[in-house]
Amino acid sequence: MMTTTSNVFKVRTDLPENSAADLTEPCITPANKSRRLTPAAEDISPRCQPRKMVAVEDSMDGFKVAPQKQMINASRMPAGSLLFPTPQKKGFDLQAVESPLEPSLGANRLSLATFDPRTLLPTRANLDKVKTLLPMLKTQLKEDDARVIKYMDSRRARYALRESLEYMQVLTQYLSQEYLGTVSTEPAAKGPLLVTPNPLLPPQSLECLYTSNAFYVRVKALRDSIYGCVEMYQVATLSGRSLVLTNPPQYVAIKAFEKERVLQRRSRTGHSVQEDPLRELSIQQSLNTPGHKNVIQLMSVMETDSTLYAVYPFLGKDMFDYIADKKRVNEDEARQLFVGMVEAVRYIHLCGIAHRDISLENFLIREEVLPNGQVKLEPVLIDFGLCYRMDAVFVSQEQWKPIPHTGAVGKEFYMAPEVFTQASRGYDGIKVDVWSLGISLAIMLTGFPLWAAPSPADERFNVLILQQRLPEVLKEWKFDFSSTLMALLEGMLELDSASRIDVVDVLRSEWLKVAN
Repeated sequence: MMTTTSNVFKVRTDLPENSAADLTEPCITPANKSRRLTPAAEDISPRCQPRKMVAVEDSMDGFKVAPQKQMINASRMPAGSLLFPTPQKKGFDLQAVESPLEPSLGANRLSLATFDPRTLLPTRANLDKVKTLLPMLKTQLKEDDARVIKYMDSRRARYALRESLEYMQVLTQYLSQEYLGTVSTEPAAKGPLLVTPNPLLPPQSLECLYTSNAFYVRVKALRDSIYGCVEMYQVATLSGRSLVLTNPPQYVAIKAFEKERVLQRRSRTGHSVQEDPLRELSIQQSLNTPGHKNVIQLMSVMETDSTLYAVYPFLGKDMFDYIADKKRVNEDEARQLFVGMVEAVRYIHLCGIAHRDISLENFLIREEVLPNGQVKLEPVLIDFGLCYRMDAVFVSQEQWKPIPHTGAVGKEFYMAPEVFTQASRGYDGIKVDVWSLGISLAIMLTGFPLWAAPSPADERFNVLILQQRLPEVLKEWKFDFSSTLMALLEGMLELDSASRIDVVDVLRSEWLKVAN
């Protein structure tokens, strides 16, 4: 193990990697903030479900599957090891001697009983490890095939070949996952270190998260997340035997993902969820190049034996809290904020990414000081846990294949009707994000969600969208909006997604031309 020369601490560098029925009294409550649907377990892709290993036992009638065995917990695998210890296998023994003329299979065969890659997080390091198994498995397949041909009556040879084919199928499926090899992690450790908050005071022991060349001192918890929590840290630098906090202070937000929950696709409350942190981190890393000022930058990803940590710049409050504090904003202020929100979504769409969870809660506000001393507020898009990498149609970058419908995703207030319904056909990821942007703009201007859910059962949705009375009702609610704004809202909240405008149309709208 490599350590620093300090006697104070050691740095490990070898770690693995409200109701909507009343049309006259709209309101907003804090309970509205984070309504998110949790799809049923059957809506989750089968390849994302934890699996269990099975053993094969002898049967006079042919093959018979033995009772399932509990899968080994990958988080308990020793650091740096590749193969699990071989469990005691019940049932048919592949090494049993059938004929004195047939040689032994050998003790180092590759199989799910010795090593199951599905128990590993698909990070770059694990991908490289699994790739090294392919040439060995191909050689094993050739040997098993030759053995079956030579010993045609041998059940042991047939079982061995079947086991090798099953293992090749598992490896191929594991290596074909879209985000494999793109989540770059750095070994890290977490624990108390000596920190100097003030050069005039002696060092004190504080909770830190650190790598071999980056040190973060915990400040406070910010909020819980699906797979862990988000905490605020201050950047520190190494000086002698202790750490010195940066002056002026530099803060980061670090989001933790517990590996065991990630593998099981289970939230902290035990529910099955669709959020995929590995896809989230992979896509965020790809969005860093060339990057966009209105899209959050993923600074780094660190990894301990049990947790993944994503490091982001620390920003201020989110757009929901900003609007809630002010009750609502006028058209001019909304325009200045909304143009940045649209530009962020435009950027990720150009990169082939549909966010699918656009909301005021998922835009943070960054304050920028202009040369004239004025402060400009810039919205920054965050939280890519439900994003989807779209497939291009032919060679056109602006045309994307429909996203398969795997259940409602996002928050009901912002959700497009085609996502809320349990239709079997796919939907346009671009138009889904445009609908959510339209809802966000409406909440900024009115101070409340237009409806509780995009369903005919919701009275407001029925009146405003299905009966197409949005301008009329807003006037009844004493909102005197410009005609260009109403035209934009109607275009973004078009029920038919094929007729709904896209992000380019939003940026070219008469209402936003004033901001440009």
